[in-house]
Amino acid sequence: SESSEKHEHELEYSYIIRENGRVVERSSFSFEEEGNETELELITERDGKREVFCFEEETYRGKEYITLRIGSGRETKSYRVLPDGNGGYTYEPLRR
Repeated sequence: SESSEKHEHELEYSYIIRENGRVVERSSFSFEEEGNETELELITERDGKREVFCFEEETYRGKEYITLRIGSGRETKSYRVLPDGNGGYTYEPLRR
């Protein structure tokens, strides 16, 4: 699916895997741009477990940040992604 409004654009791709007529896995990938913020999100559901992997790029007080969220529910962990100056990145844990 795709949707666009004034300063917002979103794309989403989803699929379902069935075995013998029974759904065994659902996955979706979405990309959203809204103003100065961008979000990429992958969600999978299998065997009753939901996993989320999400990157969010946003500007706060004139500085750009990338936040990474992994997991689902109480098991979610968040990190601020920072350039390390050598072409790579470091992941600084964020507290709730």
